[in-house]
Amino acid sequence: MVRTIVPENLGNELSSSLRVGFGTNISPLKTKIKLSNRSSLSNSQIKLNGIQDQYSSYSNTSKISLENMNKKKGKISAGAEFTLSENRYQSNSAFNNQFNNWNYFVSGLLKIKDRFVIESKVTHQFYPDFESASDILLWSAKVAANFGEEKKLQVYISANDLLNQNTGFSQYYQLNYYEEMRTATLARFFMVGLKYNFRKMGPKKVKGDA
Repeated sequence: MVRTIVPENLGNELSSSLRVGFGTNISPLKTKIKLSNRSSLSNSQIKLNGIQDQYSSYSNTSKISLENMNKKKGKISAGAEFTLSENRYQSNSAFNNQFNNWNYFVSGLLKIKDRFVIESKVTHQFYPDFESASDILLWSAKVAANFGEEKKLQVYISANDLLNQNTGFSQYYQLNYYEEMRTATLARFFMVGLKYNFRKMGPKKVKGDA
């Protein structure tokens, strides 16, 4: 199937965007918190059903994440993200739409005497306003062992998409149409690997040394 699109200049578009972020340490809980929010608003003309119409489009994404401050023995983090999008038309109100999607994630890394490393991450994505793929759960994990006196050599086994739910699915509303896209993905797979760190691990030079 061949789809032909002929662009047409209907006038100027006004758009604005704003992004803010904040992070701080919560010392009593030994936790670091990060908050962020990004918003965008645009207003322009569109030809819909053969009639030139004015539309406004709004999108807002808020995110929060937490992680531990002391990472000597490992790292644990968790967070959530929420997105709300809305399109409104002046004359063709039947095409007005609003949708949201959100996700939460939890990840952890554990070091055992600097010799063994265990990692895992889970992300749960929700699409409540869409007809298909209402939620997708992604889980990955990795186990590694470091060898040698300076632990430069690492052997690891990793697993991607353990629940085999990564279908490469994405969907969203854009102006007056709904788009669903599926892309080919590797989905669940396992991998064995070997890494070597070539960086020098010698003592740091002190200022004034020859």
